[in-house]
Amino acid sequence: MHDTKRFQLRCGPYVTPEFNYGDIVCCEVRGEVTIVRLTDGKIPWPLGKKERATTFVVYADLERAVRTESNQAVCHWWGVTPQTVSKWRKALDVEATTEGTRALRSDHLTKKRKAKLKRGAIAAARRPERVEKIRQSKLGKPSPKNVIDAVRAANLGGTWSKKARRNHKESWKRPIIHGVKNSLVTRKFTARPGFRCSQSSHEA
Repeated sequence: MHDTKRFQLRCGPYVTPEFNYGDIVCCEVRGEVTIVRLTDGKIPWPLGKKERATTFVVYADLERAVRTESNQAVCHWWGVTPQTVSKWRKALDVEATTEGTRALRSDHLTKKRKAKLKRGAIAAARRPERVEKIRQSKLGKPSPKNVIDAVRAANLGGTWSKKARRNHKESWKRPIIHGVKNSLVTRKFTARPGFRCSQSSHEA
């Protein structure tokens, strides 16, 4: 991967904040510090002093970059080490994978690698034990209304194929359907004692 892509700032632009030497500002990592110098990095940034230590003031656009950009990009543009960026992320409670990190990893993957990962994910989703686990979790639970409506809309006005009609017909001949005995198919009709079918009801 070319350096232009590796060090690309995804959520910029970022600019040096306006300040005066001697200003007291709030650093998101160290608290109140006094600005005493300016770095000569690709993005010049104020350095703050607290007691004896003088370090970067993590505020304004630098804070936003730490929260959103990749570690490599922050190191390149502000001139710090990966360990420093990791320390800032920890102090700001930022996850290891930011928006910039995800974009960098996506760019790094080749088309062949992406296709391989996709095939692996599909194969994992179709594993018999996983499919059975999902099936068991759905037994006895009605389908959501939006799913029912979507299935109905997809099949409304359509025609069944010969194979679909044959499978549907055969399913009603089976003695057990979804674990429930199909009494309408397997049990013959038996009239109650004294039952008579009237002429009107028969014609109806």
